Amino acid sequence: MDDINLIRTVLVEEVDDDHRDTARSKLLEAVAMDGVPARRPQKSKRRWSLIGAGTGLVAAAAAVVVALGTGSATPTAPPDGSQVEAAAPANAQEFLLAAATRAERAPARSGKYWHVRWVMHWGSESDPSTRVVEQWQAADARQQSWWGVGEFKDGVFTPSLDKVKRVGYGWEAEFSPAEIRNLPTDPAALRAVLEAKSKANAAEPGPTGDDYLFAATAGLLARAPATPAQLAACYRLLASLPGVELAGTATDSEGRTGMLVRRHDAEAGTGGSGRTEDVDLIIDQQTYQVLATTKILRATFAGHPAQTLSSQSVYTHREWTDEEPTMPSGTPTK
Repeated sequence: MDDINLIRTVLVEEVDDDHRDTARSKLLEAVAMDGVPARRPQKSKRRWSLIGAGTGLVAAAAAVVVALGTGSATPTAPPDGSQVEAAAPANAQEFLLAAATRAERAPARSGKYWHVRWVMHWGSESDPSTRVVEQWQAADARQQSWWGVGEFKDGVFTPSLDKVKRVGYGWEAEFSPAEIRNLPTDPAALRAVLEAKSKANAAEPGPTGDDYLFAATAGLLARAPATPAQLAACYRLLASLPGVELAGTATDSEGRTGMLVRRHDAEAGTGGSGRTEDVDLIIDQQTYQVLATTKILRATFAGHPAQTLSSQSVYTHREWTDEEPTMPSGTPTK
């Protein structure tokens, strides 16, 4: 029995104690590392869950703040320079449809590289881990793309910058840059494309149905070099999914506050076992950019205390640029 299926078995049926303990430890390991990319990007063999895109520990995010270099660390202001106080939306659908309208009105951008930088927090509150990840995808497929990673360990920051052929987008979906360029701008057509991608990946364990659609669409919004019309379609698709709700406001580890858009999922097992999973997007209320993605998983095993694991990815740069790739930098502070 492979690790993921063993975990799922424990959540839905009775197994012997040895298998239960093994599955419990595997679950904690899988969730702690979920969405944490290796030093170089590679296709995931697990589709256990979302954040990616993507993610890191919320408790650790409060304890470890990464001081980043200059760049697009704050969302872009409205084109006319205004800073009008936005009224509180009535529900997630209203907020996401407003985000779609803003997205499709934004000017199209271009550059030599699509550059995304995000800070990941995961682990445990007593042993937090932080990683800075940067991708530099060349607009011209004939040119070199780059993948940078900065690791914090024992207060020391160790960066690397490696050549890569390409990086995927969309977390669960793993779209190539060429596929991103061809994504439809109609939300129904986009849904069909994502469902086809999910079907193609059905052999790998992971979210399915609306859970998959939420995960993949959120991943596209967080990192993909999509056009304004494609981003608008992503927001409209999210607005059409059941179970998506506003959960108030939240502040990421960079101190930026946004609306919390959440999809809640629960699975009951036998003998008191079960799990719940909240996948959250923190979205700026004025610019409607995704600031951070968070996952909170709560698992209960019969005869054991409930376990809560959280992870967060904070996006600080998302831009087309003509600047050349640079080594990741960062300084952890308490």
